[in-house]
Amino acid sequence: MKRGVLLETLAAGLPAGTIRYNSKVVDIFTDSSNSDFPTIMLEDGTYIKAKVLIGCDGVNSIVSEWLGFHPAKFMGRSTSRGLSTYPEGHDFDPKLYINLQQGIRAGYIPINHTEVFWFLNRKSLPQDSETAQEPKLIIQEALDLLRDFPEEYHDILKRTLQDTPTLSPLRCRCPWTVLVGRLSKSTVAIAGDAMHAMTPYIGQGGCSTLEDAVVLGRCLAEGMNGKIFNSTNEERKRIEEALKKYVEVRRWRVFMLMTKSYITGLLQPGSGRFAKFLREKIMTKVSGNALSHAEYDCGGLFDTMK
Repeated sequence: MKRGVLLETLAAGLPAGTIRYNSKVVDIFTDSSNSDFPTIMLEDGTYIKAKVLIGCDGVNSIVSEWLGFHPAKFMGRSTSRGLSTYPEGHDFDPKLYINLQQGIRAGYIPINHTEVFWFLNRKSLPQDSETAQEPKLIIQEALDLLRDFPEEYHDILKRTLQDTPTLSPLRCRCPWTVLVGRLSKSTVAIAGDAMHAMTPYIGQGGCSTLEDAVVLGRCLAEGMNGKIFNSTNEERKRIEEALKKYVEVRRWRVFMLMTKSYITGLLQPGSGRFAKFLREKIMTKVSGNALSHAEYDCGGLFDTMK
């Protein structure tokens, strides 16, 4: 689905004024005078005291850095994306199409009866930063790279809406960072790419973030349970325990996703004969069902709240 549609739908369910836009966080403080609750400083110099701070601020997360995480690792590959339109409708089945040739991974998926999302993953090039500034160059480069791909790829690219193409380098966190790293501290925690930035090869980045949200909401609700606390210290401890439970539930799940995505990227076609052997003889047997990672139920918001 379109990211904008998802965000607008989620925002529509909140009371007016809940969301504060254009508020980039640049620093985080905790001190005993604030009972160890975090205070954040915004880019415009505003300070906000928060009882709970969840860093869902992407691959360049300020909150992750505050927790001690190193910057996400550059993978040496880049991905182009775009949205194509078929005003008269298209004939594609509602499924994901992927084609792999000579180290290039390209695919597309219909998101409704008139629009198709496409992507292209390939080795990064020195001129990528310049190409990324020009949507027309992104499309032209994609057409050149996919000249030997099936004809429908060419048609999809030529139908790309001019304001939608993007080109960005792939960065991810090494899977073991979520096993050994600190994912929460006091009443601060992380979610989404801030916690588990991963390569896109198994399509679970956004999906796992939605899982984070459900588990986080459930854990916080159970921890607070409508209580009126006698002291801020008691309240802080309950929030801290709720975040620890959230981390405990999510840590292994996202580690497995990150690992599978990381290895899938390393062993993609064009990576050499040894990689081909591992992919075809080892990974297929170990992974079993290629979509087994998606057969997961994180539970509902109210599963244990009776």
